[in-house]
Order: sequence, then C-alpha cells, then structure tokens
Amino acid sequence: MESLRNEINFRSRRGLQELDILLKRFLEKHLSNLEESSLKALIEILDMEDNDLADLLIYKTETPKDAHKAIIKKILSA
Repeated sequence: MESLRNEINFRSRRGLQELDILLKRFLEKHLSNLEESSLKALIEILDMEDNDLADLLIYKTETPKDAHKAIIKKILSA
C-alpha cells in the first residue's frame, strides 16, 4: 500500500493551483489512514483531467461513481 500512497503523492500535483491546495491539505490529514479501496478510488479520481477534477472539487458537480463520493467528500472537508 505504500507504493499506492507514493503514487498518489506524485499524481496529486496538478496544473491548477486550487487543486494543488485542496489535494495537499487532504493528503496531509488523511493519506496515511486510507484503506486500500479508498486509495484505489483516489487514484481513479486523480486519473481525471484537471478541468474535470476542478468541476468535482471546486464547482462541486456530482460524480457518477459511488466509490468516488466518499473520497470527494473527505477532500472537500479537509
């Protein structure tokens, strides 16, 4: 699971500063405590293009995947 955490840390660096701030704050608080299923859902979220991710995290559009909802909620509350 440590390799997943390292991959998430690397992939969380985005092209939009707003996303960097949100993701960094979330990862500092929660990354070490996430279970493997949550880590995999987070990787799927980080696979999104910056604009799509911004829609979810900044403009708070709905995600079609239930597995992403819990992680997105945690990111927004961090």
